Amino acid sequence: MAQTKEMSGRAGMQDSLDNWVLGESTCVVTAGTKLHGDFNCETDLRLDGSIEGELVVQKRVVVGVDGFIKGNIRANHMVIHGEIEGDLKVEGDVFLGSKAKIVGNISSSRMMMEEGACFTGTLSVGEKK
Repeated sequence: MAQTKEMSGRAGMQDSLDNWVLGESTCVVTAGTKLHGDFNCETDLRLDGSIEGELVVQKRVVVGVDGFIKGNIRANHMVIHGEIEGDLKVEGDVFLGSKAKIVGNISSSRMMMEEGACFTGTLSVGEKK
């Protein structure tokens, strides 16, 4: 089973992202797959296709460069390289890669963006009181 390092600070977060691999119980939505309706996942999710509807993931979501989500998202952690139209409520970390395009509001504990990422909306980062 793959192990990941804890994300602590910018260098630690980037190191964790670079070394993150899909676990044995990862749900994969491949390129060309289109899902319509609400989607709930208790494992990690790798999305290279598209989802239109509310997305609830108990663990991590990785949206590939060709991945697209139209709808609100709740997840534990997110790594985004594709496109999202909707609000994100993330308990942990959000990482926007250089090709990421987000239109919606983001609420998370921490966030990191690479140069080139596009984000339109409001951002709330930090612990909730």
